[in-house]
Amino acid sequence: MIRCKPLWIAALASLVTMTAAASAQAAVTIESFTAEAASTLAGAHADATISFAFQTLNSPGAGSAGPLPAGGNPRDIVLKLPPGVVGNLTNVPMCPRALFDVGGATGETGGGLGCPADTQVGLATLHLNVHLAPEINTIGVFNVQPGPNEPALLGIEGSIHHEQAKATIHLTASAQDNYALTATSLDVQQKPVEAHLLGAIVTVWGVPGAHERADSGSNWGSNGAEPPLLTGLIPPEPRSSWKPLMESPTDCSQTPLTKLSVDTVEEPEVFTTATAASAIPTECADVPFAPSISVTPDTLQAGAPTGLRFDLSVPQSNDPFGRGTSELKQAVVTLPAGMTVSPSAASRGLQGCTGAQFGAGSDVLAQCPAASQVGTDEVQSPLLPQTSTGGEGELTGKIYLGQPLSTNPTSGQMFRVFQELQGFGLDIKLEGSVIANPETGQLAATFANLPELPFQDFRLHFNGGPNAVLVNPPTCAANTTTTQLTPYSGNPPATPSSTFTTSYDGNGAPCPSVLPFAPSSSISTASSQAGAFSPLAVSFSRGDGTQPLGQITAHLPPGLLGYVSAVPLCDPSDAAAGTCPASSRVGVVSTTAGAGSNPLTVPGTVYLAQGTGGYPFALSVVVPAIAGPYDLGNVVVLVNLQVNSDGSITAVSGPLPSILDGIPLDIRSVTMTLDRPGFTFNPTNCSPLAMSGTVTSLSSAVAAISAPFQVSGCGSLPFAPSFTVATQGSTSKANGASLTVRIAQKPGEADIHSVHVELPRQLPSRLTTLQKACTAAQFNSNPAGCPAASVVGTATAYTPTLSSPLTGPVFLVSHGGAAFPDLEIILQGEGVTVILDGQTEINKGVTSSTFAAVPDVPISGFELTLPEGPYALLGANGNLCTSKLLMPTTITGQNGVVLKQSTRIAVSGCPKVKVISAKVRGATASLTVQAPAAGRLTISGSGLKQAGRMLKQAGKTTVDVRLSRAGLASLYSHHRLKVRLTASFTPSKGSGSSVSTTLMFR
Repeated sequence: MIRCKPLWIAALASLVTMTAAASAQAAVTIESFTAEAASTLAGAHADATISFAFQTLNSPGAGSAGPLPAGGNPRDIVLKLPPGVVGNLTNVPMCPRALFDVGGATGETGGGLGCPADTQVGLATLHLNVHLAPEINTIGVFNVQPGPNEPALLGIEGSIHHEQAKATIHLTASAQDNYALTATSLDVQQKPVEAHLLGAIVTVWGVPGAHERADSGSNWGSNGAEPPLLTGLIPPEPRSSWKPLMESPTDCSQTPLTKLSVDTVEEPEVFTTATAASAIPTECADVPFAPSISVTPDTLQAGAPTGLRFDLSVPQSNDPFGRGTSELKQAVVTLPAGMTVSPSAASRGLQGCTGAQFGAGSDVLAQCPAASQVGTDEVQSPLLPQTSTGGEGELTGKIYLGQPLSTNPTSGQMFRVFQELQGFGLDIKLEGSVIANPETGQLAATFANLPELPFQDFRLHFNGGPNAVLVNPPTCAANTTTTQLTPYSGNPPATPSSTFTTSYDGNGAPCPSVLPFAPSSSISTASSQAGAFSPLAVSFSRGDGTQPLGQITAHLPPGLLGYVSAVPLCDPSDAAAGTCPASSRVGVVSTTAGAGSNPLTVPGTVYLAQGTGGYPFALSVVVPAIAGPYDLGNVVVLVNLQVNSDGSITAVSGPLPSILDGIPLDIRSVTMTLDRPGFTFNPTNCSPLAMSGTVTSLSSAVAAISAPFQVSGCGSLPFAPSFTVATQGSTSKANGASLTVRIAQKPGEADIHSVHVELPRQLPSRLTTLQKACTAAQFNSNPAGCPAASVVGTATAYTPTLSSPLTGPVFLVSHGGAAFPDLEIILQGEGVTVILDGQTEINKGVTSSTFAAVPDVPISGFELTLPEGPYALLGANGNLCTSKLLMPTTITGQNGVVLKQSTRIAVSGCPKVKVISAKVRGATASLTVQAPAAGRLTISGSGLKQAGRMLKQAGKTTVDVRLSRAGLASLYSHHRLKVRLTASFTPSKGSGSSVSTTLMFR
């Protein structure tokens, strides 16, 4: 912020006011120009003097006397001071503007009016041509009250040839000159005295109180080499009252350069320039610099969003015999560990201000969006005009968030801070860069190449509230902000610090030794109708001030599944990279992040992918990390999906991100909605169910979760599964008997919950096979290691949820103290493994099996085969072909409907009736038939009379069959008749058979 006004510059600019007549030429030539201080000590309060002279030529015309400026009459004089040359005008009384405007009365002795003597700050000795005669005049330089939009105003006022001459000098600082001071007197009006400026020597006093001074109404002028004695002089003040005005630069590494620019009345805006080099300041090591800081958050509650007040104080020396304080060149401020950027700041439309909108390097008001403002700032300096109440003046402004130019948190181009300060006609813009530690988020802000201007206090306030850009450290502790403040003097940086202490409630309550961790969860579907397709929503959340979420494992309710067969699976590499095609999309995700009551909500997309690492499927959760002006790319979290034997899904998330590009995410909640039409569907079981699981925090704390879930309307679901059983009639003691069970269901039915069957006595379990059962320990660790004799069959399940059937072996497995081994069916396909447990009981020779927990999964078909062979599970009692085999069956639906039936076992491969021979004699045919058992034999055919016979045992029998009347008529008409007859045999027990043959009657 600027505070200093070099008074002597103003004096130079005011010289323009003394020029009146125009010359014939249009460009002045600066013949000489010097700028020097009475002392080379850095920061010294020494008198500063500048002098310049224009090239002259003799005035034209007869009888003329004295030279005139070559090139024209000076119009505007602009003096740009070296950086670091400053003045403290508040140490000098201010001339009221009304007195300066009135000026001194005319006359030989002056009228004693105009600016008071104690407002004088220097002298201007002018080399003039007045009325075509050379003349040297000395007049005073005064500290004048500036206007409402002016930082400072100097006035040159005195008497020349008994006429009062005056000029106003405007002191400003511009971004185009890195805010070095500029004194300008523009478009000066012609004065009553016709005077041409030939050159000047201007001195601004380092300590005005040490000099004799006079008011501007005194008779300053003289046409001699020395000014006259002035009336109304006041003596120097007592040394104890002296206050410094001028201050030399405190940078001993640069040569101070002063630039003088002059244009003419004849050719305005065409400037002639000259540069004067002063001696490099010396002895910078002794320049004082003792800054201090104060850092105070708006709230001291640990982990809460907070505003922040930062106050940098640089005490300024007011000792006229000492050295001025060094200006601040660079400030590096490192916030306490744990005080980081808060994602919640972006929850209300946070924007970034572009460089073009901010306009660094220009004096135009910044055009940053209102949503980019993150705080306010102010600079207080005794060098600015005092307020109406006598207080120190200050500049106030706004702090903006700069549009990021990088996604590298250590570049200084990702987090940018813009500051604008305004007041007294000044517009000062500062740019800062912030570096964030990628692993911890700790912030360090740097403001470099600051204007070489002094200030007393520099205050920043970052906005507070739930959308503050900062969040307090999460622990109760002393938190220290450190700094490195580099002075222009080249001395080592000062390192003041400031500490504040956070507490659990912000009022001193201690934090618990371990932050609580009790996350909540919920699960719901848009429709509660059992078996219906419906979007599924699952949510996990935690409270503010608790441990952050780290990883989630969730067991969904059984039967809450999706049609994987309807979705093209994303490739695992694309899933990990977050580049799945739109065809794999199955839902959306909404994540909230940040502390406080208004965290940031970020949407994302969910894709179904092929699984890896033993998981059949996975969800690729892709969340674009966009927070306000920051686009940090996609955050991808893989959720592995395991299909369990009870028809449930276990979802295991990868680690949730905790920090991204230096921004701690502080994830508060995750809600995933699988909304792809025709994908997720409800269970067909209306019993109360639940989602269960665990959530692990970033600190490895583990919390159990449970969320209720229940559907309705199960009674409206049909339940009519088809259940058939078959066996082979040809059996042997060595290879036993076979059994094949088939189940089928139509779409829209309730799924099967349990199946209980009782085998007929004719199909007993073989003890030799039961004794070869695999142990439960071996089966649970690795079924492939079970004895070959324990594998008693195969099974295949067809489900519309998958593209391929599930198939696998059937094991006999012994479970501890159970009397009989169970049937364990392993079904595998598409990476899915399901194990069906069938409990086996044998009572009085009758084997029963109960599959009590069939998964709630739609099955279009299921087939179980227990084959014959050396390890056949079943044997045969008697001739199966001659037995009536019935299997009592109970099937219970997931909706509670119970179906009971006595399922007849079809027997295939039994011996059939055979025709041994057939003879035709006239209208009669004699057939010799081999019957497989006792039963009834029936012979029939078109054109024949049906004939039958009861047989008491298996064997051959001969049956005569005669033509019917219709057959005889056809034979007589055509003299021949071809007849196809069928011999059907129905045994007393078992399945029947038939055989056909063709006979020719002639």
